[in-house]
Amino acid sequence: MCSAAADSGVKVVTGDTKVVNRGKGDQIFITTSGIGVIEANVSISANQAQPGHRSIVSGYIGDHGMAVM
Repeated sequence: MCSAAADSGVKVVTGDTKVVNRGKGDQIFITTSGIGVIEANVSISANQAQPGHRSIVSGYIGDHGMAVM
């Protein structure tokens, strides 16, 4: 990941850990975060979603937030 980040001109600045059930964590888990600047004329929010836009979701929406609560 460090090499790919360097080739792309970005920095790896964060990490994450996963808690998984015994026997279920025999894979690699990679998380990503993005840090950037939103241009003044760009509006991002859920109500801006359009047909054809894509989201990546793993698991059920809301599970992680409920676990944290």
